[in-house]
Amino acid sequence: MEKLSIIGAGSWGSALGKIAGDNGHQVMLYDRSPAIVSEINEQHTNKAKLPVGRLNENVRATVDLRAAVAFGDIILLAVPTAVIREVLKEINLVIEEPKLFVNASKGLEPGTFKRVSEIVSEEIDKNFLAGFVALSGPSHAEEVILGMLTLVVAASPKLEDARRIQKVFSNQSYFRVYTLSDLLGVE
Repeated sequence: MEKLSIIGAGSWGSALGKIAGDNGHQVMLYDRSPAIVSEINEQHTNKAKLPVGRLNENVRATVDLRAAVAFGDIILLAVPTAVIREVLKEINLVIEEPKLFVNASKGLEPGTFKRVSEIVSEEIDKNFLAGFVALSGPSHAEEVILGMLTLVVAASPKLEDARRIQKVFSNQSYFRVYTLSDLLGVE
């Protein structure tokens, strides 16, 4: 069982949290909104972002970034790419041990057109960056929550990292993750 910190409890972060939680992993969602965090912890829903579906009880939430980062061995980024650099700067201030970073956000950084892997390598101290995986593909949170068949790719130069993420998210019914070593192509 993995412990996963998801930064961003929007629709995609919550959907990925649901999958990981349903697969038996421990999940901590981070969000800046106390109302969203309370709803996730008390009702196991996030109706503002995902009007349907229920989160597993092993999915928790916090407004405390330090606690969220400390919780998991894997940090999954599910915030808009436009703000990812600022979020990473905040994470770098509180991270205390090496973590595997996973990007689930879409696109390039506005203005610089940098890939998220480049931004992570610039903003996270190398001593705390255990690896990087891009989780990407044609997917919609609303469809995932409804259990519609979704296929995505986990890409990393270190295939063992991609396979680790594949094990966290793949299930037998509706969410399949394939692995590749072509990080550049996937990003």
